[in-house]
Amino acid sequence: MRFSRGGGFWLLISMLLLSVTVFACKKTPEDVRKWAKDRRAAAKMKEFILGENSPEVKLEAMEILVERGEANNLVAIMPKLPESEREALVDEMIKRLDKLLDSETFGTHVRAKDGVYYLANAGVTEAQRSRLHELLLKWADGDNFWCPLDRVGNVDQSKLFEEVGADGIPVFEKILRGLFAELAEAQRAEASLHVQQKILEVLHLMESLNLPEMDEVLARFFVAAAEEAYPNLAEIYGHPFLKNKSPLLVPLAEKIMLDPDYRNDALNILRDILLRTYYVDVQLKEGGVVCGKVLRDDRSGFLRWMCVRYLMVQMRAPAVDLVFTGLPDDPAALALPEDHPLASSFDVGRYFWVEAESYCRSMDTLLGGKVPLDKIRNYLNGSRMVERLLAVLCLSFQGEAADMERLLELSKDRSDISAWDAGVATLGEFALMARAAHAERKAEAAAAEQGAGSE
Repeated sequence: MRFSRGGGFWLLISMLLLSVTVFACKKTPEDVRKWAKDRRAAAKMKEFILGENSPEVKLEAMEILVERGEANNLVAIMPKLPESEREALVDEMIKRLDKLLDSETFGTHVRAKDGVYYLANAGVTEAQRSRLHELLLKWADGDNFWCPLDRVGNVDQSKLFEEVGADGIPVFEKILRGLFAELAEAQRAEASLHVQQKILEVLHLMESLNLPEMDEVLARFFVAAAEEAYPNLAEIYGHPFLKNKSPLLVPLAEKIMLDPDYRNDALNILRDILLRTYYVDVQLKEGGVVCGKVLRDDRSGFLRWMCVRYLMVQMRAPAVDLVFTGLPDDPAALALPEDHPLASSFDVGRYFWVEAESYCRSMDTLLGGKVPLDKIRNYLNGSRMVERLLAVLCLSFQGEAADMERLLELSKDRSDISAWDAGVATLGEFALMARAAHAERKAEAAAAEQGAGSE
């Protein structure tokens, strides 16, 4: 019996010691917190999260990783937990991160944002990921959007918006609305350029995401912004015309091209972008349609001839008929207005002839060496004087010997062209002058060739 009592005594002692040991090994959040500044903290937090510990301990370890800027470890750690446990921990961690994001301490809310990003990639449910995206946007929607790269933490704006995808579009739109409001109020050129640069940074970030809906989003935004600001459109309004294929931009482009105001510098800059890029690389078909209207209706004179060159390069030979029939049969309508911004660069009275001669001289280059002489010859007997004059002039540059005989026959025509300021009074005299100019150019070319040969 003594032995039995002794055995029972030691059994009781063993059980008490085991209980004390188990109690002593049970970790608390305070125990976890003691490791927060230790260089081995990352490894210890992993042990706390994956070990047989209470949810409070695990959450504390997760939060410490966030505070230390080591939340990226969660991406590898969390998927190792049972699904139900992981889901419960993430639900609670989202609440903690939400509070950390509200911190007025810069480093705290930046690291919290990083924690949100990494947790979203740590095996969470779709519902949790959606909630985490809301937190990311909560951080980005405001001044934090402009955090410089050296203070933005491990997750910059590009990574953040790549993560949230299309959900981030409303934030971009809000940022752009604020910037365009600033642009409208900018009084100095320097201020305007500064705001436009910020807008460009936002646009580049948006486009870098390669979201399928981004073209439509940006087109819709720019159309609305342009309608509100028109005609005071800064150069930044030309950005979507560089590569945005949304049909929403087509009416805006046409409005800018056909606007009768030829003195607005901003509109002129945008027209240049449209003709050199938008109607070449993005909306080629629309360019032909709009330039056809410009030929008839342009009041600036200058834009008309830009469209002439555009049509010739893009449409080749078929553009010849479009140009000849599209030009107005009115010397006043073809003139460069004296108040045009470029008027000082030209002899206004001779402007039509300067542009017409340039067109005729460069026709073979514009058409790739294939000048449709038959088309041009047809207009010698056209019903409109502008067609006949242009045909005579172009044949003097591009025509053959037989065409010079046609000009000689035309010399008998006494049609009055005094209104065209061509230096002569009749169409016949103009034909003779053009024929003489052709002969002079031929002689000069022959002399130059002979001179080159003798060298």
